[in-house]
Amino acid sequence: MSKRPSFQFYPPDWRRDADLRLCSMAARGLWIDMLCLMHEGEPYGHLTAHGRPMKPEQLAKLVGEPAASVKRWLAELADHEVFSVTEDGLVFSRRMVRDEQVREARALGGHAGAAHGAKGAEHGAKGGRPKKVEGGADTETRGDNKPPLEPPPSSSSPSSQGSEDESSGVDDAEPGFDPDKATWEMGVKLLRSQGRASESAARGFIGKLLKDRPGLVAKDLLPAVTGALANKTGDPQAYLTRAADGIAKRRGEHVEPKRVGFV
Repeated sequence: MSKRPSFQFYPPDWRRDADLRLCSMAARGLWIDMLCLMHEGEPYGHLTAHGRPMKPEQLAKLVGEPAASVKRWLAELADHEVFSVTEDGLVFSRRMVRDEQVREARALGGHAGAAHGAKGAEHGAKGGRPKKVEGGADTETRGDNKPPLEPPPSSSSPSSQGSEDESSGVDDAEPGFDPDKATWEMGVKLLRSQGRASESAARGFIGKLLKDRPGLVAKDLLPAVTGALANKTGDPQAYLTRAADGIAKRRGEHVEPKRVGFV
C-alpha cells in the first residue's frame, strides 16, 4: 500500500481526455474510485487485491454497486482504452505508473547529483568556480581549479524524435523528465537484475528491439519496463519483446517473425 497520502490529479487533463469523455458519467465515476484504489495498490498504480488482480465482484463490493453494473462500466472503460492491462491481467493506470517512474528516476538522479556535488565542492563553493579572495582583488583565473571533466556515460539510445507515446502519457510529463533516458536506464536495470545480463548485453538487446521495429522509440516501452520491474517477470526478454510487437502491430508496422535475444 502506498505511504503517500495523495497522488497528482490534473483537472484540465481529466476534462480534455477524449477517450474518457466518450464514457458515461457512471463509468467515469467508477474510474475515479479505481484511481483511488490503485493509489493504494501493490504494485503502485495497479488494481490489486492482496497482490493479485482484483475481480469485478470485489471491485463492486468496494464501490457499493451491483457486480453487473460494474462489469458493464469496466467494459466501457476498456473499449475506450482508459486503462491498460499487464500480461498477468492486472489493470493499471498508465499515468500513475509513469508518475511513479518519474519519482524513481528523480531519486536515482538525486543520488548521482549528490555525488557530483561533493566533487564540485572540493573545487569551489559553486561546484567548480574558485572562491574569491576576501579583502583583495580576484586575481585567480576562473576555471583554473575546475573539477576534472568526466566523459558522459555512453548510450545507444536512438533519438527521442518520433510519434507520440500512445500508451504511457509521457509527453505530458513534468519538465526535466526525459522518458527515453528513463526507459533505457530502467530497462537496463530490469535486464540486469531479472535477466542476469551484462550492461552491454542489456543495451544491445534494447537497441536491437528498437532497430527491428521502425518507428518504435524507447519511451514507447516505458509502461512495459515499469510493469516488468514491478511484477518481477521471470523472462524480461520475452516480456519486452511481446510489448514491442504489440505496439508495432497496433501501428500496422511490419515485425520480423523472430525472437530478439541478448547479443
